[in-house]
Amino acid sequence: RSNFQFEINSKMQKQGYVYILGAKSAVQRKNELKKITEQHGHSKPLKTEKRTTSFIGKNGPVWILQNVEIKKGTHRGLLDESTYAWFRDQSGALAPQLKTHQLEKTEFNFYEANETIIRACVVGLELASYNFLNAYNRVAAPSQVINLVLATKNKSVRLDKKLLQKFQIEAKSIQLARHLVNLPPNDINPETVEILIKKDLGFPKTLKIDVWDHKKLAAENMNLHLAV
Repeated sequence: RSNFQFEINSKMQKQGYVYILGAKSAVQRKNELKKITEQHGHSKPLKTEKRTTSFIGKNGPVWILQNVEIKKGTHRGLLDESTYAWFRDQSGALAPQLKTHQLEKTEFNFYEANETIIRACVVGLELASYNFLNAYNRVAAPSQVINLVLATKNKSVRLDKKLLQKFQIEAKSIQLARHLVNLPPNDINPETVEILIKKDLGFPKTLKIDVWDHKKLAAENMNLHLAV
């Protein structure tokens, strides 16, 4: 079960605000920052090239994440953090802050954000909500309402329930993999994995599942696998 109740362009009492500035242009982000500060009554100008910023506005706490291009490091940038990874991790880091501020509702405003950035934010929030004991005991944590808003039109992105569901399924799949890795061997073994896949995960009946037991592995001469 998701710990976040996502909505799209919902009209609600605004309590927390997150602004995702996806534009690569520093000039464009500067203009957007000016509008945000004016809207929330923040008198001091914000730094355009600072990737993360937060302040308390007249209507509540405000967080700003900017798509600032970072100079590539060694190995021609192959080991550098991707845009997806950065927004995923930063959005995840916001989850406990939303809880600290006791926010029931938070509005995520996307400015010039592509699908990769929106996906990263949704997945990051979901991953940050993982709690082993809650998952193990199947206890549902109180959900927080997250309202997703495309503040600027982007022809390449159509934010709707279908796209949101796609992102949430991805996040839940990662959560499940993490939880299975965390389980002790008396809870997770070949027999329980078979039950999980065949019964608990709810795969469609059209999906064919073949289980290779000890006899099948021996018949295929997979002795090293059997010895583990």
